[in-house]
Amino acid sequence: MLAALWFFFWIYQGWPLRIVFTLLMGMGMFEMCRAFSQGKGFEGGVGCAVFTIAALPVYEFALKNANPFYSMGLFVMLAVLCMMISMSILIFKGDIDYGKAMSAIVPVFYPGLFFALMYPLIYIGGRGEVMLALGMAVMIPLINDLMAYEVGSLIGKHKLAPKVSPKKTVEGSVAGFISGIVMACALPYLLHLVFPVILLQPFWEYLVLGAVVSVASQLGDLSASYIKRACNIKDYGSLLPGHGGIMDRLDAVIFGAAFCSVFYFILR
Repeated sequence: MLAALWFFFWIYQGWPLRIVFTLLMGMGMFEMCRAFSQGKGFEGGVGCAVFTIAALPVYEFALKNANPFYSMGLFVMLAVLCMMISMSILIFKGDIDYGKAMSAIVPVFYPGLFFALMYPLIYIGGRGEVMLALGMAVMIPLINDLMAYEVGSLIGKHKLAPKVSPKKTVEGSVAGFISGIVMACALPYLLHLVFPVILLQPFWEYLVLGAVVSVASQLGDLSASYIKRACNIKDYGSLLPGHGGIMDRLDAVIFGAAFCSVFYFILR
């Protein structure tokens, strides 16, 4: 079901993709906010709500008045403003609580700002270019995670980070890393067969991108697991039965996608 929805929005694109993406960003931030606050209040959720509502208009404004690079500065300013809003609520309530403080500071930067870095990928150009950019941002981390799990379950013997994620193994990590590189090198050429207008970059660039995104996605997965351990929770949410919440599914994607944005909008 999730795969079918992903393929629909990946192909259809347009405003439905932008709206769904924004909703996912908001839900991810609220899940992180709840993890830190331990359900003792959602003062930090005010900043998350403002960021969710304002992010897309801010990017639209940036596109009309400057360029995608300008939007990055605006997103940082927006994140700082939203953090200040949430912290102001806590300060004037006089509610001294470390978890609530973290819920006011962390979510608008992670995952909020990380999600915002993906906005340029859904505005990059024509249908083919958007499919390639989003495909690289999403499919490299997903194949990485899938192969790491499968190989780790079959032959994994050496624990990668036992205190953070006991099931992850070095063997699985290597398999995921290699799979991510293969995906990064194969996807552009496969999509080029369907959309010949896509301009292919030198092969070595896809090789490097695959390696960087693979490492970043594994660190993203482990970082999300670390926060869950620190907050003493099993899952970030229950929105997806059997899978947890949005952050449980997109933890690896968020980190990897940030480097895809760098690749497409700074290196290109």
